[in-house]
Amino acid sequence: MNQEQKHTPSVALVYDRVNTSYGGAEVVLTAIHELFPQAPIFTSVYHSQKAQWAKNITIIPSFLQKIPFFNDKHQVLLPLMPLAFESFDLSAYDIVISVTSAEAKGVLTKPNQKHICYMLTPTRYLYSHHETYLSSKWYLQLPIMKQLVEKILNHIKKWDLSASTRPDVIVPISKLVAQRVKTFYNRKTAPVIYPPVSVLLSEKEINDLPVLHGVKKFYLSISRLVEYKRIDLSISACLKLKKPLVIVGEGESKQKLHSLAGGEKCIKEDSESIEQFMQRATKENKTILFTGKLSQKETYTLFKNCEAVLMPGQEDFGITGLEAGIFGKPVILFYTSGVAELLQDSVHAIHIKKETVSEMIYALGKLDSLSFDAQQLRAHAMQYSVEKFKREFKARVEKELKG
Repeated sequence: MNQEQKHTPSVALVYDRVNTSYGGAEVVLTAIHELFPQAPIFTSVYHSQKAQWAKNITIIPSFLQKIPFFNDKHQVLLPLMPLAFESFDLSAYDIVISVTSAEAKGVLTKPNQKHICYMLTPTRYLYSHHETYLSSKWYLQLPIMKQLVEKILNHIKKWDLSASTRPDVIVPISKLVAQRVKTFYNRKTAPVIYPPVSVLLSEKEINDLPVLHGVKKFYLSISRLVEYKRIDLSISACLKLKKPLVIVGEGESKQKLHSLAGGEKCIKEDSESIEQFMQRATKENKTILFTGKLSQKETYTLFKNCEAVLMPGQEDFGITGLEAGIFGKPVILFYTSGVAELLQDSVHAIHIKKETVSEMIYALGKLDSLSFDAQQLRAHAMQYSVEKFKREFKARVEKELKG
């Protein structure tokens, strides 16, 4: 055979950390992995129990994995993160794809390799949410701790700015992120590729989900419980209006949010079904309902039965906003969030202009006065499928290889 056999490029994926449950970033990562099913994922730390979504993927953690008890407490290992990613030997791969909102873009590649970065956002704790990060923990307000943390962050910021030059191309998840890349990294980006919505249920499947009987009308929040999501605004607004809010998710802000809800909180027991929990909360006349982590079916059931989904914090994108549309539900969201680029104000969503309780109260009042077309919301969200995302991302990879 005279003609050389065509070489299939080998691919490595790099992701900041594989130690959380399935969220928006993981939707993106698994979609890219489906394009390149043989690709391993290189990451700083791996927690197999918390990241069940990765159980059938080859995960290669850094040397940080050898430090006992810290694979789900990566914040403590922050000063070592740059070294962790620079320690990977990726020389065996033709293409390196980093999916990142932190350090994964800083891996070292050679001139004969193509490094494509799918940018979730420039590192939040260094740039866009620096102050929020510092104010999120009481101990960071102590003068000595604050001074120490600022020194560490300044060191990491210098490294991060250098690391931002390493990808050959940066593909942003939204125009918001593209603007942040320009502002913080002084780099141009490739055209936006929006993340996919992974909840592609048929109308029959949605109709077959349970209807929750004997419960009050409620709003829904599905999110990691972290500071920048601003779930506190949803809680405060619903407390003032005495309108039930169901909060799905886990995260470091859980206790703070529980405290904010005070005597109006109701916490789901492990033994309760979602219907039993909702009926108990209604009977006890509670306003703020915390479910913790739920099964997929339970989450879908809440989507089906809610009045609207609340997302008051500025999101890099916010896939939950599209997921709500699959169920024909409108969203209240911050007007510069990435998903707001796809969800038109007063057509698919209500945009708020300020991250304040009064703005949320106004938006909830506006929600009652508007009529949303559930079929239109669903049809619009269905456009942003995993298959569409994979086609666009594959085309970008192929273009970069030709270029």
